[in-house]
Amino acid sequence: LDALGAAWQGAVDRQPVLRTSFLWEGLKQPVQMVHRNAVLEWTDLDWTSTGAADLEQRLDAFLAEDRQRGIDLNRAPLMRCTVVRIRPDLALFVLTFHHIILDGWSVPILLQENETRYGRLKRGLDAPCEAAPAYRDYIAWLKRQNSKGAESFWARYLSGMTGPTNLGSDTGDQRDDQSAEYCEVRRTAGPRLSSEIREAARRYRVTTNTLIQGA
Repeated sequence: LDALGAAWQGAVDRQPVLRTSFLWEGLKQPVQMVHRNAVLEWTDLDWTSTGAADLEQRLDAFLAEDRQRGIDLNRAPLMRCTVVRIRPDLALFVLTFHHIILDGWSVPILLQENETRYGRLKRGLDAPCEAAPAYRDYIAWLKRQNSKGAESFWARYLSGMTGPTNLGSDTGDQRDDQSAEYCEVRRTAGPRLSSEIREAARRYRVTTNTLIQGA
């Protein structure tokens, strides 16, 4: 757990975007501030005495409370970590973050980077915290983009559209209780199919999640 905590703090130390906060009160426009240092909130919960029958209910209650707590945009980092120890050899890891700093593209990169850092620390090796690309350079790049040109392009591209495109089946039968219309289905994809799905997502320049949603 010490190595895991150090790995995640190392991610905050390395990635400028993880050390950002947002200020807007009393300002003409919101400002994103990158802090030199930010201490990650780390919570270690010991639930080893919780029975198996009560574990799921207790976890659901914790997650609901965690979501309700939200994220304070004024205080960096806009994320927190919680380790829930269920057995001496088993723990759950909960990563809570605001979508304003991480998305479907960046989370896998962060997880992969941290897996490498954690593996080194767990073996007692140094985990160099080399500087990441400056986030301010990305913000500067965004400011240089031609927003009017993009607006003009999409106006031409979407000309003739009169409404949203409905996805899925619309039978017109909207019942008050639609819970019975949904269920959870699990399917396991082999290595070959998984590789083809990832390659298709890269080819169409979308996330794997977007590809699956579209399918």
